[in-house]
Amino acid sequence: MSDLWQGGGLPGLQQGWSGTRSFLMNRSAVQYNPAMREWLAQYKFRGHESMGPLLAQMMNYAMRAMAEELREKSAASWDFFDVVTFVPVSEERMLERGFNQSRALAYGAASAARAPVLELLGRSRHTEKQSSKNRRQRLLELEGVYLPLPDALDKLKGFLLSKHLVQYPVRLLLIDDVYTTGSTMDTCASVLQGLCRELGRSAEIYSLTWARS
Repeated sequence: MSDLWQGGGLPGLQQGWSGTRSFLMNRSAVQYNPAMREWLAQYKFRGHESMGPLLAQMMNYAMRAMAEELREKSAASWDFFDVVTFVPVSEERMLERGFNQSRALAYGAASAARAPVLELLGRSRHTEKQSSKNRRQRLLELEGVYLPLPDALDKLKGFLLSKHLVQYPVRLLLIDDVYTTGSTMDTCASVLQGLCRELGRSAEIYSLTWARS
């Protein structure tokens, strides 16, 4: 797996970039090279769901490396994240594929993060594939697409209370399959920030994706 991580480091963004984002950093298990693009295409589009456990295991390893990096930077404990959640797909995509690949990847990461997976986000409408669009076009296309699920507030509040998680802020790990411009992650993270504000809490949101374009 270290070969895919370019010698052991996770591809991704560093903290402290210029500009405003709703999440703190992104890390990814692999670079989105032609071989990895073919793997994901087989999994998502060609019915090779048997690849799911392998990709989830790659997320598990990536989460361990990310946790080690965060520990070194902040002297935090292994249980760094309170909750793991994921980017939702539209009903059209669910009917087309029969599954949400990001949800499956989230469970692979969550087992290493030792945090529960909570489904918090939904979609207001279907959008076309974003791969050919630049960041500005993506942001315009994604405006108003992601929103909290109707029970998201109660679900998150109930979990935090049940675990007596009173530390401030709430730490959430957001999962998706491919990071390209960061538009999807930023939009989803903004919704999660708003959800936590409704609970009277601030949020630290981190992003972990299977591949980094």
